[in-house]
Amino acid sequence: MGQTQINEPIDVIAKFSKGSITPLIFKYKSRVIKIESVDLKYDLHQDKVNFSSFSVLANGNSYKINYNDQTHLWILEEIFIS
Repeated sequence: MGQTQINEPIDVIAKFSKGSITPLIFKYKSRVIKIESVDLKYDLHQDKVNFSSFSVLANGNSYKINYNDQTHLWILEEIFIS
């Protein structure tokens, strides 16, 4: 068990519908990871930039990912390994 800070850009396939974002799959270090569930979502507003942060479950581990609405970039912030 452990928590690892990553803070690296990732590629994400997400569903954008009616102002809502749902991440479905992401790629990290050449691995394609299918998201099983989104356990938490919250929005942050910093200056004029909106961020959507997600806690997701995949392969028995939790991941914290973040979407920047201005740059359209996704960041893998942390991995929580169970």
